[in-house]
Amino acid sequence: MKPVILLFWSMLFILLVLPLPAAAETSPAWSFHTGNDVICADMAPDGRYGVVGSLDDMVTVFATEGTILWNKQLGGDVFAVALSPDSESVAVGSADNTISVFSRSDGTLSWSATNGDDVVSLSYSEEGDYLGVGSLDNTVSLYDRSGTRLWSVQGDSDVLAVSTTANGGYVAAGFRDGTVMLIDNLGQQRWTYQTGDAVVSIAASRYGGYITAGSLDNAVYLIDRNGGLIWKYNTGSDVLSVAISRDGDRIAAGSTNAQIYLFNRDKTLTWKYATAGEVFLVGFLAGDTRIHAGSTDNTVLVFDDAGRVISTIPAPGGSLTYYALADDLSAAVISTSDVVSSVYTHIAIDGAPAVAGTAALPTVTQAPSPVQTSAPATEITPSADGTPAADAGEFPVVPAALILLIIAGGAGYALTRKKGPEAAPPERPAFLEVNLGDDEEEELGEEGELKEAQEAEEEEAEEEEAEEEEAEEEGEVKEAQQAGKEGEGAAVEVVHEEPAFTSPAPPAAAVKPEIEVIARKEPSTAEDWYNLGRKLSREERFGEAIEAYDSALALDDADADTWYNKGYALDSIGRFEEAVTAYDRSIAINPNDIDSWNNRGTALMELQRYEEAIGSFYKALKINPRFAVGWDNKGTALLALGRIDEARECFEKALGLDPKNDTFRAHKHLTDV
Repeated sequence: MKPVILLFWSMLFILLVLPLPAAAETSPAWSFHTGNDVICADMAPDGRYGVVGSLDDMVTVFATEGTILWNKQLGGDVFAVALSPDSESVAVGSADNTISVFSRSDGTLSWSATNGDDVVSLSYSEEGDYLGVGSLDNTVSLYDRSGTRLWSVQGDSDVLAVSTTANGGYVAAGFRDGTVMLIDNLGQQRWTYQTGDAVVSIAASRYGGYITAGSLDNAVYLIDRNGGLIWKYNTGSDVLSVAISRDGDRIAAGSTNAQIYLFNRDKTLTWKYATAGEVFLVGFLAGDTRIHAGSTDNTVLVFDDAGRVISTIPAPGGSLTYYALADDLSAAVISTSDVVSSVYTHIAIDGAPAVAGTAALPTVTQAPSPVQTSAPATEITPSADGTPAADAGEFPVVPAALILLIIAGGAGYALTRKKGPEAAPPERPAFLEVNLGDDEEEELGEEGELKEAQEAEEEEAEEEEAEEEEAEEEGEVKEAQQAGKEGEGAAVEVVHEEPAFTSPAPPAAAVKPEIEVIARKEPSTAEDWYNLGRKLSREERFGEAIEAYDSALALDDADADTWYNKGYALDSIGRFEEAVTAYDRSIAINPNDIDSWNNRGTALMELQRYEEAIGSFYKALKINPRFAVGWDNKGTALLALGRIDEARECFEKALGLDPKNDTFRAHKHLTDV
């Protein structure tokens, strides 16, 4: 027994006395307070300086060594901040419709310009000579270093995100109506591409050869400089943030399904990582060799190329509201809901692997339906008292605040919860191909080239089959019906030079379904009941969703989005008369809600009240004449009444807007007999 006892005590001594490997810890060096929540931040590439913008109309500039350099009170909430690459200038976009550029050293105003509405997005070019600006007056602008506006381009809805390429060669912009636009240095609109909902994040490669967009239609898009869709990946949940490497080879994305994704340009999913909260920000660091991500589990993570977590920065104090990291990982600023911003001058590194992922996964495409209704609203809503929720699965108010303010047109914390109107697919421009530069030497192929129809059909069939397999394996929430997502065309093949990455085993921790998270807190406000209804609808528990919407309406019956979503739920279980009534209430509050008009029409068609349905579609098309689904639905109603010629005209207009939509084509064939 003595050798055993001796061994026991020896092991105990080793465990108690000798140091064991431990996960690296990162602690703040110092902190400062703001008067309200911080919703935007930036750090100098070398980590020497930082800036935050807050909802008390204040911009604060600091040196990471521990000094507040200056702060200034502006005329409205600060929605966007950006440090120039040389750290000499600080650009600020605010709710007083102003873009302001200050000297970083002493806060002297270098120049300012006034827009027609809130300035919500800023992007410096790589060398800092140009500044792209997006605002809620539907305008994208480009300024030079002196403050001269070089050009301004007007879209059809709020500009939510901009990305400026090297030398100001291009500005990519994302709009609330789902449009992605590329504008050249002469202010010429090169092309537009239509997604299914608001584009809340956009990023362009160094020379603009590749543009990635994150949309509230749940998808990540990769588009080439000529406006051709290279691929689309459906995450099953809103994509709040995307980033792209300078050479366009890798794309990162974060989604409200609590997943972080890293793709290769050929659509190979290199890895994905499950967090415990919705991912609201991603980006590349350290010469594109590191990826950062922040989520509503109040944690900022840094990954290496292989998907290993090399640094974990927990938000101190309250819930994480925003953050920024230096490109060289020398410093960070982490802002929380207790209005404290913590500055880190050392980022600890830990190489422990923590990856979950698979190799290449398919695009999720929507199946066509004879009558297409608009999908239920996307839910990103703050709590009623304006404070972030404590549960991991709820979206914190301040990261959401910027998106919500943008999407809602800057009206407080209101949220536009309905799907955007349908619009035409991108037209293939006739301009010449431009050299991609040394970092983008891979050929994009012939401009506007599409695969043959047979290959496209085979690819779509394979992707749909793979989608079903993925859904069974991962148990992802089924998507609600969505309009106008078909006919985007086959993806352009781009061959990647490196082999696909095979991911290690997934982490043990799993993310709980969203409905379990909200169930922990008894709904007490109209917003809480609305959110619960949305979650129940996404799980296709429409009867329970209707009860939740009724509870919300009992507290606030003047919310158009709640009436719209109640109508959708009623529609989904065949209670069409009640659905029409709910849509009527939504329209009475918001007469320009194209989705309520469209869904009202489809419900009336189910009731065989075709003349009234035609009237609803007419209203939708009056709001947006480029609403392809509306033309198709109107044609279907006319066809049911035997008005063949009128129906054919509608189907032809739908096809003119979306030439590759098989549903529209099939409906038109019905009028050819």
